Amino acid sequence: MPSHGPLDPKPAARLLFAAGVLDLLLLYVLAGMAYPALKQPITALLPASLDRFALPIFFIVLLPPFWLITDVLAGGYSPGRLALGLGMSDSSGRHMSLPRRFTRFLGKLFCFGISGLRFGSLSHYDRLAGTVWRCPMAPPPSTDLRLAFLTGKHKGRSIALGKIPGFTPDQPLRFGRERGWAQITFDEENISKRHCEIVIRSGVPLIRDLGSTYGTLVNGRRIPPQKWVPLSNARDFTLADQRFTLRT
Repeated sequence: MPSHGPLDPKPAARLLFAAGVLDLLLLYVLAGMAYPALKQPITALLPASLDRFALPIFFIVLLPPFWLITDVLAGGYSPGRLALGLGMSDSSGRHMSLPRRFTRFLGKLFCFGISGLRFGSLSHYDRLAGTVWRCPMAPPPSTDLRLAFLTGKHKGRSIALGKIPGFTPDQPLRFGRERGWAQITFDEENISKRHCEIVIRSGVPLIRDLGSTYGTLVNGRRIPPQKWVPLSNARDFTLADQRFTLRT
């Protein structure tokens, strides 16, 4: 798990859909193999008019215990997810706790997994539990990113985010003149005391200007204050006349 990078919601949703289809096909095959031995007790519980649907009903009944085993007891691993290299974690990159996994299972059971059948975003139960899906093909973890100085007295130097004191995936990286608040500090007067900050969410760096005097630029354009702006495509940014970039 630690070597797996976090996936953005859209590709995660698509891979989960594919993994879900694989799981359903496998479970249906297993249900079909077990059905002949269990046909008599199953049909005895059903009205005669539903005998022809006994196998599909048996398959549907198997879904909740299958989800309980894979999503709760097995830590989110299922045959389909293992085949695609998918694993779940919390926002800090640690394995999901049992209460979180059980919360996710209850949410999935409530809608019978239907809200997970989407391509553009994660299901409500993934959002409810704070699930972050990871895959070896995803970008590296945020702590593997490096902050490179393109101008100023530290020009040409770079430092891994994971080595900057006070920075974690849950805490912002702060830039400014105020020592004790900012991790990246400046002496230049054109940099505000609390200039801007960067966070990493689901593997995507986001930057926010904090109302600085000379502003924060991304792609050469000044970003509005107090609004998170992604740095996923162009990771160069400028504080007043100080230029930086995030790189792997």
